[in-house]
Amino acid sequence: MGVQEDIERLTSGIRAAQHEVNPWLDRLVAGQLSPEDFDKHTKRAQDRMAALENELDLLRSQPGDLPATELDVLIGDVESSLMDARRRQILLGANTFSAVPVGAAAHRVVTEQIRELDETLARLKSQRDERVRFTHRALFHLERAVVDSVIDQPTMDRLRPYLE
Repeated sequence: MGVQEDIERLTSGIRAAQHEVNPWLDRLVAGQLSPEDFDKHTKRAQDRMAALENELDLLRSQPGDLPATELDVLIGDVESSLMDARRRQILLGANTFSAVPVGAAAHRVVTEQIRELDETLARLKSQRDERVRFTHRALFHLERAVVDSVIDQPTMDRLRPYLE
């Protein structure tokens, strides 16, 4: 299973858990449900959502030895999440003067999300760039080995897919 499939599985699971929690959250916010009842009805979904979010964070923060193309998929996912977080930050700023009070805690949470996503994005881009540089160096040396008759062209052709 590739990174794209992992991301889709995790985000789909998170959305499904949110879908289970949201109706209860609406009732909690409306004052129709106590916090204890909310926890009782949503504990499983909240735990599942937290586990999936942790797995997604782990995939993003410790991608392992992925090829550059798989890192590009992760980078796209982080960039998308970063755009969503920045959009939430703008919406929170717009709500500052509205009738619905938005707490400072919400601003801090979104600001911290943006900071973490920025760091993750920088780290992933650095890893991808290093993989690309390594591949170029390795291919250069393989080509030189063919020119110097250390290896033959068919051997290089067999090795190339492992580097790309």
